Amino acid sequence: MALLLAPAFAQVAFGAATERIGSDSKSKSYKTVPQPGWAGGLIRLPRHESRVYSRWVNGNEAFYFNSEPNEITDLITMFSRIRLRDHIVEVKHGKPEIRSFKKSRFVYNVHLNVEGGISLSHRRSATAAARTFEPVLTVYVGDADSHASLESFEWPRNLIVRNIISDLSLSSPAEQPKRDVWYAAVNFTNGHPAADFEHGMSTTVTLWEKGETFGFDLGHVSHKGQFKSAFSETEIARLKNRDMWLTMTVGNNQRKPSPDHPQLTVESLAVKEDNAKPVAVSRPGL
Repeated sequence: MALLLAPAFAQVAFGAATERIGSDSKSKSYKTVPQPGWAGGLIRLPRHESRVYSRWVNGNEAFYFNSEPNEITDLITMFSRIRLRDHIVEVKHGKPEIRSFKKSRFVYNVHLNVEGGISLSHRRSATAAARTFEPVLTVYVGDADSHASLESFEWPRNLIVRNIISDLSLSSPAEQPKRDVWYAAVNFTNGHPAADFEHGMSTTVTLWEKGETFGFDLGHVSHKGQFKSAFSETEIARLKNRDMWLTMTVGNNQRKPSPDHPQLTVESLAVKEDNAKPVAVSRPGL
């Protein structure tokens, strides 16, 4: 909504899409703010001064940066500090362009894609693959300076680097864990599915771990009372050991999840949808 309320001179809207030209400093009245469902710490990247363009489509956000070599490594470091389960950085060759609605061209070398809103909800429900649907940072290498900078850069050890440039040697100690889809069935105490979209109410499931302020947003319970998410063997083991836990937050998109909200226990999860044990959560008054 913050994007939709920005001044007309700084933003153009076409149907279910909006765009923004330049960084926050280009406007005296506009500042990028965290959106519901965004991972902790993500806001620092969209606010970076090298951002040249951004676009919102049905909840999905794409941010484009034209960065100097030292700014590219700054963005990579910022990305490594976001509260994500998988920090995936893709490294490709080239210096692509993005066109605005009015056909203006913007050259960029870093791209951040953040899935969200209606589009993410649909993809989560329709995709059978065990995915986390987390933001991905893509870096494009288009000159010798960037090539040398990335090769000498000490990459954070939590990054999963997918490098397709054959003559660029990058250290990538982290690997993406194998995950399986687990299912849950969540209803209100009256037996109805724990979602009431007519009144703007949903149940958000959040993954927490000890010692951390921000949780991982895993999505919403469907209108049929169904929920699914991908977990690795290690994550399931941590849920059983209570080192990690799941909560259910009932309300609209302005109600923030909290680690002390009602828990969705690991015992109620199942690898087969029909085997999920129904869980009840209280519905707030309207």
